[in-house]
Amino acid sequence: MTIVITALTSYYSFNQIVHSHVRVQQQASVPLYSLITNEIIRPLTVASFMARDKFLLDVADGDTIDIDYIHGYLDHLSHHYEMLSFVAFEKHNISMDSKKKTFSLDAEKAEWYPRLKALPANQFIDFGNAENPHLYFDIKIFNEEKEFLGFAGVAVDLDYFANAFREFQQRFGIELVFVDKEGVITLTSNHLMKTEEHHRKDEQINVNSLQWYKTYTEQKTDTNDVILPEMNLIVSVLPIPEIDWQVYIIMPPASSQSEYWKIFIQKFLIVFSVAITLVLLCKFTLNTFRKDLAKDTETDFLTNLPTRGFIHWHYEQLQSEHQDVALVIADIDNFKNINDQYGHLTGDNVIKAIAEHIHQNMRNIDIVGRWGGEEFIMLLPDIKAERANEVIERLRSSIEQMRIEAELPNMFVNTTVSFGLTDGDIQRESLEQLITKADKALYQAKSAGRNRAVIFK
Repeated sequence: MTIVITALTSYYSFNQIVHSHVRVQQQASVPLYSLITNEIIRPLTVASFMARDKFLLDVADGDTIDIDYIHGYLDHLSHHYEMLSFVAFEKHNISMDSKKKTFSLDAEKAEWYPRLKALPANQFIDFGNAENPHLYFDIKIFNEEKEFLGFAGVAVDLDYFANAFREFQQRFGIELVFVDKEGVITLTSNHLMKTEEHHRKDEQINVNSLQWYKTYTEQKTDTNDVILPEMNLIVSVLPIPEIDWQVYIIMPPASSQSEYWKIFIQKFLIVFSVAITLVLLCKFTLNTFRKDLAKDTETDFLTNLPTRGFIHWHYEQLQSEHQDVALVIADIDNFKNINDQYGHLTGDNVIKAIAEHIHQNMRNIDIVGRWGGEEFIMLLPDIKAERANEVIERLRSSIEQMRIEAELPNMFVNTTVSFGLTDGDIQRESLEQLITKADKALYQAKSAGRNRAVIFK
């Protein structure tokens, strides 16, 4: 009887440990996915948009350049996306950024320009600015004749990544190792590569030289998680195909009392059988969670609106059912001021309230999604921009009258929203082309004083 009770007690304790491990894995997976998609992929997306912007292409290929106007353009992007933006024009022999720094491409500060220009690839993730290291996302720009015009891109302060990684490591005990296609370690949660190290071959560290990686490659199987018992580690890999990197996730095992459980299993065969069953169940649960997480990424957790991935998928579905579509990009005005004055929880309340209000005022066939930050996107099938503008004007006016509850007692927030509209033949124009036009209209609305809707002409 004592043996049975002991076995049952041990089973219950082991069961609790397994479920705790599952919860930790789930809690770790969500912020990791968010960190990669929002803080690594998002800058690359912004840089790609800049490289395709017809306005920038015309300036780069033109005979003259208005430096003040370009600085204004870069400053707008910098404030909107909260990252440094820059351009370098071959024809004008000039480099400019959103901090209004301007210098010749022959200058020492532009050592990166000829180095990246000579490489065959068209997009790069590079380190720069030794005094204040940044991670630069550089995209080559070309005219319609495929002639090289220069670079456009954005940069993120490495201190930002360092803080994000540090918090992640402290919460979950996980180390992240970012590796490029050559096997060179670019970033880790314990160490940020210095600017000068990144360009010196003798200072670079290859992942093949690390002992845990050698053991990992020897024991790697078809499963994503590889247990290294002799090193007391679990290693997983997450590919980032957009930049041809991989992230190795190194974590401690589920239980730090492994020796105790080994002794216990030796004494109680029944507990050993239960433990094996639960471990298999745990792995099945984790795989199921990963599949559910992939589905959940189609829905924004804050607003319950579709995300970018769903919008791209839905646009392809519209192409088989409709001919015309109006596309609207909406952006909450002065949102940063709301966060600064009332706090981020109030900012979240504002985003949720406006998202719900927009969704409730659209047709059943219309799609409303969160495009990122304080931006929303609307797809309105079988309607032209002029007709859509009537709907948007009513929506804009009603939002202006909203009183949104703040987190502080008895306080309410008023805000406005600017809109950029366009339309097109859904069979002939891609989603990216329509977004580019709507973004330009939104920029005009912001420049004209905000709280207005502008149709792309």
